[in-house]
Amino acid sequence: MSARSPLDVVRDHYAASARGDLAAMMAEVSPQVRWTEMAGFQCAGTWVGPQAVIDNVFAVLGRDWDGYLFELERLVDAGDSIVGVGTYHGRFRATGKPMHARVAHVWQLQDGKVIATPRPVDGVADSLRETFRIPDAPGGKAAARTCRATDAAGNTAEAEVPAP
Repeated sequence: MSARSPLDVVRDHYAASARGDLAAMMAEVSPQVRWTEMAGFQCAGTWVGPQAVIDNVFAVLGRDWDGYLFELERLVDAGDSIVGVGTYHGRFRATGKPMHARVAHVWQLQDGKVIATPRPVDGVADSLRETFRIPDAPGGKAAARTCRATDAAGNTAEAEVPAP
């Protein structure tokens, strides 16, 4: 198992993205990663493996957008699940129209590697409740979970995510 926490892995991915360092972005992505882009987006689909992600997501974004970036506002730490909250920015080359979209990415990690991500979701609160369900009894009863959020400046806060 990696000595680095899942939070460190995801934080470093976003930092590498901000620098435009594709190799560093993919450094801790599992060879079996399942990377899902939302329906309605030009990169929509689930791409399996790092090269499929590079070819079908990052190459397309670089080809079709000017100034495309994800501005990270905060990370929510729930062990092997990390949520990155922020805003997409860019200008679509085909139309010249700008885009600004709020999003939350749900990252799943195992043994220090990204195994599934990013799953953009609508409604951060609902996604947190849904994502962090932890069975605590037979029948899948969910328990509340304490999550830590860290913003881009490194400030940390904790919040209780109630059971659904």
